[in-house]
Amino acid sequence: MPYSHTSHCPACRATLHWWKLSETSAQLQELCRANGVADDCEARAESRRRELLAERLIVKRLLGHYAAIEHNADRAPHVPGIDGTVSIAHTRKVLCVAVSPLKGFGIDVERTGRNVTAVRDAFLTALEQQWIAPGDALGHLVAW
Repeated sequence: MPYSHTSHCPACRATLHWWKLSETSAQLQELCRANGVADDCEARAESRRRELLAERLIVKRLLGHYAAIEHNADRAPHVPGIDGTVSIAHTRKVLCVAVSPLKGFGIDVERTGRNVTAVRDAFLTALEQQWIAPGDALGHLVAW
């Protein structure tokens, strides 16, 4: 299975599972069929189909069997059989599925080079704004 790598975040007790999405949705559907994973996908956009199919393959890797990704009332993902909080993030050609025992844990993936400093008031608390300088683009991207 074309899987990038697994990394660990000791501070948040999370395990992050990464996939560099280079396959087409047709290739991912074939991988799903070969691995006993549902390959139907109603997403219209090619990029979204790729994300959804790769998410399923990562879940299969985590559990050893296929399990559908469900969403609670707040749209947060949940996977039966995975204890803890599941967070899923993607951007262009990168997908990350993270699992942590901490409630409220979440991740996001962004492209380097994206300027998020202009929207700092929308995602940084007042305390965070004190320790990330207004012009620190990388600091903002990491906090994002």
